Amino acid sequence: MKKSFLLIIGLAALLFGALSCEIEEDLDQDLVGIWHRVYMTIDGVQYGLSSKVELKDNGTGSSHGFDEPEQEEPADNVFNWETDGNLMTVTNEEDSTIWSGEYSLSEDNNVVQFNYTSEEHSYQEVYVKYTSEKDATLWGDWALVELKIDGERQLRLEKVTFVASGTGVDYLVEDLEDTTDVETGNFTWTTTGQYLIVISEGDQYAMVVRYSVSDDELTGTSYGMDGTTETYTFVKDVGDRDAAGVGTWVASFWKINGEIPLIAVPQSTLVLDADGSGSWTTVTLYGTSIDNFTWTTNKGYVFIYRENDPDIAWVQTYEITGNTMVLTSNTEYVEGYGWVTVEYTLTKSS
Repeated sequence: MKKSFLLIIGLAALLFGALSCEIEEDLDQDLVGIWHRVYMTIDGVQYGLSSKVELKDNGTGSSHGFDEPEQEEPADNVFNWETDGNLMTVTNEEDSTIWSGEYSLSEDNNVVQFNYTSEEHSYQEVYVKYTSEKDATLWGDWALVELKIDGERQLRLEKVTFVASGTGVDYLVEDLEDTTDVETGNFTWTTTGQYLIVISEGDQYAMVVRYSVSDDELTGTSYGMDGTTETYTFVKDVGDRDAAGVGTWVASFWKINGEIPLIAVPQSTLVLDADGSGSWTTVTLYGTSIDNFTWTTNKGYVFIYRENDPDIAWVQTYEITGNTMVLTSNTEYVEGYGWVTVEYTLTKSS
């Protein structure tokens, strides 16, 4: 009896070992982990549908996020998964196939792409793995200098602060034509290779940005839920001040949207002090207005932090040749013209 019992135990152990090997062979272990979706392409159109997916080593998985462009609220899903070569199959709890298609991993196994067909629609999904890395070149304050959505330049003010601990703050004026109130939002962030994973406070899903940093310039690309592509450039505010800009400058000429306007340039004086304080004084028939601010410069940009909204930079480009400065603002409001690009030519008086 004892021998038979031991024989049964031995056979069970062999069977369990065989089943374990079979389960392992049916699961690509490089896929195990937490993944954040970069984008989903549906019938050739790219959407920034955020989704957090966890694939476990026991063949189960879960997701939280968006799977359709019209979806208003994120949804939670649970599923089973298995792999066979470069084929992945996802099934529901009733073992019905949700989708089955090919997948490919990057060389470092941190980016995965799925291609499949479901309900006569073709899908491509790209995900990046959560690794908890934090690219040190991102630490600090960054001012938005250009934003384009599907190639069209947008009116927006934004400053982003990345803290080494993986926290951050976003200061944003999303639409200057509607309001100039600054919205402040906290977030957490990590990086994986050339992907930045940002999770806003209160959210469970991430915005994923493909980015690069070079010489204090941060460029990035992300995708909107409506199928738009956003590209942006930030410049790091390192606290420098161009000594050539220090002094008093008087406006002598201007252009609005590249054209010489019918009205003369207002009597305007720009003062930039070495301690980082400054003022812009305008005299018109209606009186005198004075805007006080602090300022810094980097890479041909001057960052103006106004007294009434000191957390966000109004970015202007500048070029100084001798005693002449050409100052260009893409976020200027001119009565009778609206929000326009204004180019000022100023002469140094002291």
